[in-house]
Amino acid sequence: MEDKALNALQQFKTLNINNELELLKWLVNHENLQYQLILLHPNIVPEEALITGKIKLYNDFNIYFKKELLQNCINLEAIFDNYYYDKLNKYDTTPPEQSANQTPFDDDFEDTSSLKYHLEKRGIIN
Repeated sequence: MEDKALNALQQFKTLNINNELELLKWLVNHENLQYQLILLHPNIVPEEALITGKIKLYNDFNIYFKKELLQNCINLEAIFDNYYYDKLNKYDTTPPEQSANQTPFDDDFEDTSSLKYHLEKRGIIN
């Protein structure tokens, strides 16, 4: 995934992030990679662990990793954390009553949690 993350990062560097459509297309294009990086999300791996290379899984069980081997993935996850969820919330087409009761086990959760789905539904991208 590190090579894919590097490629996505290089593409991101060429973006004009002030051009929302350009940013949205990049986010959608790399959405599947972002799903693969979910284990690096700050809710799962604290920022301190990314700095130290040490994750405490249980009371007396630590895992150590070479963060240099994951640096592109870490950097890409940081970009998604900055932009993806804000755009997903902005363009979400799910009715509030449906969102309030939605769980990851619902049949349509994969669609409703996808930025691409909502942008297609709004006719913003194909």
